[in-house]
Order: sequence, then C-alpha cells, then structure tokens
Amino acid sequence: MPPKRGRRKAKEFVPCRVGPNSISEIEAAIASVKFSSRKDIHGNPLKEYTDPDFKGAPAIGKVFDNDDELPWYRTTELEMDGVPSLFVDGVVVDDCEQGVLGDGGLIKAIMLCSTKAGGDIIPNLFVNEWCRPEFGLYVLRFFKEDRWVMVVIDDYVPCRIGTKQPIFAHSKDSSEIWPILVEKAYAKLHGGYGKIQTMGVAYCLRDLTMGRTYAMDLESVKTRTDFKNITTPREKGGRIIAMVFREDSPTTNR
Repeated sequence: MPPKRGRRKAKEFVPCRVGPNSISEIEAAIASVKFSSRKDIHGNPLKEYTDPDFKGAPAIGKVFDNDDELPWYRTTELEMDGVPSLFVDGVVVDDCEQGVLGDGGLIKAIMLCSTKAGGDIIPNLFVNEWCRPEFGLYVLRFFKEDRWVMVVIDDYVPCRIGTKQPIFAHSKDSSEIWPILVEKAYAKLHGGYGKIQTMGVAYCLRDLTMGRTYAMDLESVKTRTDFKNITTPREKGGRIIAMVFREDSPTTNR
C-alpha cells in the first residue's frame, strides 16, 4: 500500500496591501513614466517608472531590529559585471541566492521552479506584453485565490548600507536581475518584504505554479515502491518534489 498522504491545510491568504493590478492600472502605470533627474551616457534625461506605492521603510517592513534606512538603487545602478539583463543563459536551479531576508520558503520554491522539470515557470511569471524594461517597469503574475493576479513594480532595489549590492535575493551572476524582481513583486503582493519571511515551500510553490501542493512525512515512506508511488508523474503533467530534512530527524543521517 502506498503511504497515506497527509495534506497540509493551505495557509490563509494574506490580503494584498496594494492589491493586484488590473489592466487599467497597468496602463496607468505605463502612462506615468516620466523624465527623471538621472541622465544617460549622452547627458539626456532618462524616462523612468517609479512605483508610488512600494518603496522605503514601509516596503521593507519588520525585517531588522534597527531603524536604519536602506538605500534603494535601480538595477542599472547596481554593482555588477556588465549590464543588467533579465536572464543570463536561461534559468538554472542555482541562479537564485538568498539574501539576509528569512524567505527560505520562497527561495526554495523558486529553485524548484528553476529545475529542468520546472520548464518555463519562471520566465512565464513575467507578463512580457506589459513589461517596459527600458523604463524600469515590470509586470509579474502570481496565482492567488484561484486566479492569476498581476503586480506592477519598478526596478528599485534595497541594498546594503554603503554599497550598491542587493541585500535580499539576487543571482549568482550579478548582471542577472530576475531573482531580484520576482522576490520584490512577491513581497509587494503580500504587503512588504517582512511579510514573506515565514512562508513555507508548499505555499510559495502554489503561488508560482498554480499547482496543487502536498506535504508528507518521509517516515511513512518505507519501501522503494512507496517512493516510486509518490515520485512517478501522473499520465498528464508532472511533479516537482522537494525533500526537507530536520536536523533532529532520524532520516537525516541515513
């Protein structure tokens, strides 16, 4: 007999502080693009989008014990090798690296979606029809309350004090920016970076994929047949599987 699946009760949805964006709101955001004080290499003013709702200390939330204000820089201003690019040589599992934020659940879910089995999950989070990278405007989508919702963000990034290095999620390739933007959009969706710190892998994985998620105790997997039953894809679709070992688990040292 296959092991009994203990389905974890879905975490209650946290209402968005800023709300998912409608098409009219996205169009309004694009229309709000204006010249900034920054200039291009020829000395001409740059046209840029600045998100009026998600910035500064309120966007960070309760993350640090002190009240030091973090500096925010656009992706074009970050310390990196080369010029910023949304993707560099596609998406691979070790692209995304966690920063000082305790959002390991999201990072692990992102890594799962970045595997070969994950296919185009990460690129498909970006709604290319509405993205305007030349203005620093990006639109991403997540699955919430049985529907895809869109989130508009600019490309300002919270950085370490005294540097222009991202303090939260980033890519191992400093010029690749998709991990920064996915984390930022997900944080905005939930009302701040501090709000996504304790979310589990299953919860975040559902938001990224629209898929059904399960959690089970590996102690119930007794035989190779049991393992095969839970890892073999069904006739249609496939499965993305993560195994997390507790330090005090007897399976950790097997």
